[in-house]
Amino acid sequence: MKIVIGYNDTEGARAALRDLKLAGLPSNCDATVLTALEDLPSLAEQNFATARSPDLVGSYQIDTSRLVTQVCEKAQYGETQLQEAFPGWNVQAKSRVGRAQWLLIREAEQFGADLVVIGSKGHSLLSRIAFGSTSHFVVNHAPCSVRVARLSTGNVDARPVKLMVGVDGSAHSKKAVEAVAQRQWPAGSEVRLVSAFDVELYEGGLSYEDHQAELHKALAAASDIITAAGVKCSTFIRPGFARSVLLEEAKEYNADCLFVGAIGHSLLDRLLIGSTSAAVAAEAPCTVEIVRDKVVKEPA
Repeated sequence: MKIVIGYNDTEGARAALRDLKLAGLPSNCDATVLTALEDLPSLAEQNFATARSPDLVGSYQIDTSRLVTQVCEKAQYGETQLQEAFPGWNVQAKSRVGRAQWLLIREAEQFGADLVVIGSKGHSLLSRIAFGSTSHFVVNHAPCSVRVARLSTGNVDARPVKLMVGVDGSAHSKKAVEAVAQRQWPAGSEVRLVSAFDVELYEGGLSYEDHQAELHKALAAASDIITAAGVKCSTFIRPGFARSVLLEEAKEYNADCLFVGAIGHSLLDRLLIGSTSAAVAAEAPCTVEIVRDKVVKEPA
């Protein structure tokens, strides 16, 4: 499994590294820790400084060098922390100049990543509202699955985890269920499969009974997949919009991570994802993993 991790040495980024201990990941992953330098002084700024005062040129050059050194040190620190947490992983650090969201997307494409990991700003309502342009962009445009980490304080080593998966009967939600079933969870971990009687779907032509029957069938199939993987499983279903039901149940269930399926990779798909998956990633009280097939580039 190949993973790209955005790291800027903030509390959210450090939490994202710790959160990976609860992700059920294999013991032999290839991981890249990527740190972006977004505020490098531009040539235009340096030229302006030179015109205003030639004495500023030296200080600008020193500041630029210092910024580059700092971003390299941050990437190396993230690599060290990740390697200590996962001794069997092949970990490398990279530091690049540019906008973090574009660098993460490009690295995921070039690396052939299966998962991109980014930190969130926190658990508070204000933090979730201020989800951030980088996180939102990566969630919507990554060529693979994305994990938005929100880790509360406490021990993360080898403890059971509480997982939730959104199930709506689509192929995309089935991929989320399969992703959970394929991970390696500590003994005692639990999975709750959650469905909502989406009002929009109900008004779109399906009868209440037919909609309910479809969701119960999807939940039963998903439960079989999780149970076959040896993980304890329960189901939950109630009327409401999918976004609201998932968010409320994640809080009530005290989930460590909520898995949801993404629609796809096309422009239309990326616009549609905002209605549920991206909104859940922004507002959930826990870590959210948005599951999608990775884009495989054809050889040149």
